[in-house]
Amino acid sequence: QVVLKAQDEFVRTEGTGDLGVVSHKVLRAHFDEETHGVSHSDAEKHVFAALAYLRDSRFGAALKRLNQAVVSADSVQIQLGKDRLTAQIQYYRAVCFQRQKDTVASVNALKSALELNSEFPLALNALARHHVREGRLREALPLFRRSLDLHPRQSGVAEEVDFKSCGF
Repeated sequence: QVVLKAQDEFVRTEGTGDLGVVSHKVLRAHFDEETHGVSHSDAEKHVFAALAYLRDSRFGAALKRLNQAVVSADSVQIQLGKDRLTAQIQYYRAVCFQRQKDTVASVNALKSALELNSEFPLALNALARHHVREGRLREALPLFRRSLDLHPRQSGVAEEVDFKSCGF
């Protein structure tokens, strides 16, 4: 059986346990799940496939798999809960929309992610960067600061906030 396997692309956010993308390395692993004790839900398999498509800049295909992941998430029983998984899926959908130059859909997906999980640093940062691009620093800075409160070791975000605060 062919399984998509994530390797070193996720990091857990301290405090919330959310998964964040470090890289988009998704590998094909040829092994039997039962033999190796690895079992992924359909939602996870769709997310892994979507990450592979993202890596290859196939955003339409990635969105299709992410939409399937949203539907499949209804049956997922995970420790973090369905809302957090769905928030992560919405974040990846926002990335796809942004790469397709659909800013409105991207912002809506980020807002959906944050409605499901208000303690999601990646989504907070992405929405803050959208506000910066639109010239709305007053809206961006609180989002960046909230993200840093949740995960203080984001040195790049801290530098971005310091830089933007100087011009504010």
